[in-house]
Amino acid sequence: MFRRPLFRSDPWTDPSLRKMAGVMLALVMLTGTGCSEGEFSKKSNDAERGTRVVLITLDTMRRDTLEGRASGESAMPLTQAWARRGLTLDRHYAASSTTDPTHASLMTGLSPWQHGVSRNGLVLDGKYTTLAEIYSQNDYRTGAVVSSFPVHRTFGFEQGFEKFDDVFEIVVTQEWSGKVVPKGAFYTLGDSITSKALSMIDELAGPRQFFWFHYFDLHEPYGDAAKDKETIRLNDVYSRIEAGDVGVRDFVSLTRERYEDDARVLDKQLDRLFTRLAADADRVDTHILVVSDHGESFGEDNSLGHGKRLGDELIHVPCFLISPSVSPGRSSVPVGSVDVPVTLLALSGLDGIEGLGRDVTQPLDPERTVFGMRRTFEKPFRELRLDGEHHLIDKLEYFYADAGGVTTGNEESVVRRPPSTSFDGEAARALFGVFTRELSGKAVNTAVDDETRAALEALGYVQ
Repeated sequence: MFRRPLFRSDPWTDPSLRKMAGVMLALVMLTGTGCSEGEFSKKSNDAERGTRVVLITLDTMRRDTLEGRASGESAMPLTQAWARRGLTLDRHYAASSTTDPTHASLMTGLSPWQHGVSRNGLVLDGKYTTLAEIYSQNDYRTGAVVSSFPVHRTFGFEQGFEKFDDVFEIVVTQEWSGKVVPKGAFYTLGDSITSKALSMIDELAGPRQFFWFHYFDLHEPYGDAAKDKETIRLNDVYSRIEAGDVGVRDFVSLTRERYEDDARVLDKQLDRLFTRLAADADRVDTHILVVSDHGESFGEDNSLGHGKRLGDELIHVPCFLISPSVSPGRSSVPVGSVDVPVTLLALSGLDGIEGLGRDVTQPLDPERTVFGMRRTFEKPFRELRLDGEHHLIDKLEYFYADAGGVTTGNEESVVRRPPSTSFDGEAARALFGVFTRELSGKAVNTAVDDETRAALEALGYVQ
């Protein structure tokens, strides 16, 4: 398995382009309220100020849950208010539409076909350097509170953490993806996660801290965090589809309402956490990055849940950064999961992550490309959809997002959204073929001809 991508480079070699993009980014980042002294701003020039870096991952969170549907307001107004005090990354794409592959990318800065965690249940190899390991090596106290078994230490996510809290409360199953679930406890809801997080912040006291807090509230069963109505599982929807229930789409709408009920509860828990972090602004520079690992489908393309498709609702996810080093505003440059660890380290004055990731607080090429893939399956999988049809999933599927849209597919066929007359399908197929070879562990750095190499460079997959 390759640790580096096939090609790697900094596109900022043209001085005129660098200058132009720098101006563009400055304008984009200042479209918000402007840089002003707020809860996370520096209060003094004390050389002994502490540094705290916080990564918050929100499992299964759709972008419109935070930003609001076209017909309504945000389901998370408190979190949205905090986001407006920082930089919102309007075109952030998750590395996959599944938990483990995306989290492995968030921790390593590598794409799923590089770190090898292409589906849930696979273990992140210890040979890959993680964000927490780099912080630990630089005298940071490192701690994590995670909320579900997919990111349990069983799968390698504890690498580099001094303290890793993965003890869960809600009993669901004794086994998952071939692994034993301790005491059958599969997940914990946000009220407990925030309480644990607040305790850990105090427990791991020191001038330098790195934390990862993970929330699972938006994952099915829908409505369990809200606790005031009957919960709904995806199997409840599938049963109605199989029974030919003509009202199944109305039931899906109800399911979406339960999901948003949970979002409102999560909103309050995140507000608790943000408020606590802001309380230390007089002595600690706190850098917070909040991001979703994937979204959730509620009938888009007749699909439900996540992991089976690469629809916009699944991979185009919310992400924002609050930091005294970053002006409030919004950026529309494409960014992705692999940019997260690079950005956090840069805010700390560190580096050490290899790959295509870039620091999103610095000028980025507006034409840059970000990459990802759908999870893999051990055997052909038949997805039951809302129209009652079974959709066969028996091939790998990748995507790349650029300024013009999103391309999905594999080395056999590709689809461009929205369609474009200038789209180079042959180059896209060649790129996805390289991803497949990397995923299989084949040496691809010498396996492409000059024409293919040029096509890959044109798509931003370069070294």
